[in-house]
Amino acid sequence: MIATKRNLNFLFVFFFTFLLLLFFILTQKYNFLISFYLFLIPLTIVLIFFYPEIGLNLMVTEPLLYFILPILPIAEGFKRASIIIFVFLILILAFLYSIYKKPQTINNLSYLIKEPIYLLLILIGLALFVSVIRLPFAFSEYGYVKFFSYLLLSLLPAFSLLFIKEDKRLKRFIYFLIFFLSLFFIYTFLRILREGLENVLENEIIPYRLGFSLSTIAFGRWAGIGVFSLFLLFFTEKSRLLRILSIILLPLFLYLLLLSGTRGAILGLLVCLFLFFFLKIKRLKEKVIFVLLFIFLFFIFYSLLPTMIVERLTYFQDESSVNRLEALSLAFKNFLDSPILGKGLGSFPYSTYNFIYPHNIFAEFASETGFLGLIPFIIFLFLCFKKLFKKFPEKNLNSLFPAFLFVYTFIHSQFSFDIGNNFLLFFAGAFLTLRGENNEE
Repeated sequence: MIATKRNLNFLFVFFFTFLLLLFFILTQKYNFLISFYLFLIPLTIVLIFFYPEIGLNLMVTEPLLYFILPILPIAEGFKRASIIIFVFLILILAFLYSIYKKPQTINNLSYLIKEPIYLLLILIGLALFVSVIRLPFAFSEYGYVKFFSYLLLSLLPAFSLLFIKEDKRLKRFIYFLIFFLSLFFIYTFLRILREGLENVLENEIIPYRLGFSLSTIAFGRWAGIGVFSLFLLFFTEKSRLLRILSIILLPLFLYLLLLSGTRGAILGLLVCLFLFFFLKIKRLKEKVIFVLLFIFLFFIFYSLLPTMIVERLTYFQDESSVNRLEALSLAFKNFLDSPILGKGLGSFPYSTYNFIYPHNIFAEFASETGFLGLIPFIIFLFLCFKKLFKKFPEKNLNSLFPAFLFVYTFIHSQFSFDIGNNFLLFFAGAFLTLRGENNEE
């Protein structure tokens, strides 16, 4: 039997891991932490070098960070930024190595010129930079946090997608994401059963994007991503084992999503499921029947929900909802006062004591960047939606996952998170541009 390059890579990683584990066992009695880091860091470098899709998960899959960040010997505000930069540098080295082995791989970078979406991501970054340097530093600390969050969480992962354009690598990235989410939510579910929901979900820490706080909103966002990922896995995979596992885990993810009461995530998930089936139906009569059936099933499902969850989803007279309406009104007023350049990135907290951002991404761009940032953002969305409707009719995971992710995060961005922490919206837009290649070595 001829050994393929993929098998050789796996054997090398396995042998390297064995040597590191042996080294760790021999030395951990002298200093456990130092031995642990000497074991973990080289193993991580090798894994990311040969399997870049794992590195990309480290950059974007926040629940994975829940287990990693606490063990890093780095100052609290810089742990996540350090991981992203570290992974990005390894991905660059791996990409350069792939160019050395196969020179035509450099054509992946042509996306930066050919794809307007990538150019628009850069223009949005420049607009954010101009908006933040206009303010005195004493008033722009939060603005710089948002700018660097966009740079690290949106641009670098979007560019990293170009390093794993091959179909098999993209698919493995999605598999790893689902695997990591499953581990996280099974662990969290067991903790909730033991400690209760309130003791597991911490209070929201702003800005937690440079670390990772398990807030209710972040928890709900990733639970929703887990739900539609398992749904797509069931509908696209031929493996009976994967489909059975998807059916088993799906109720757990859905329960945790409802338990979080994150309205933006739940609405985003409903819109994704509706579009998935609606666009697959060709005849008008069947579309009408489907819409009526969808509404009927929705009310049946809604009637079966526990009272606590129903109250959370339907009560809009609470202080938070009223303050959000006031924040939107204030953001619109700020835009009218300074429509060209906006008030400056991160300036919104100085207009109100209730929120530090308007809880709507359009209102935030308009208020803080004016037309300078709003126009490229709207064009970015327009081009993404054009690609989106070409992806939905397809039947493979690599096309449907970014389509679902974009719709889901777009809906969620109308209710939660600021520009920096809506990084998955920009990442999904970049993912939509990839057509995939079957030229993996």
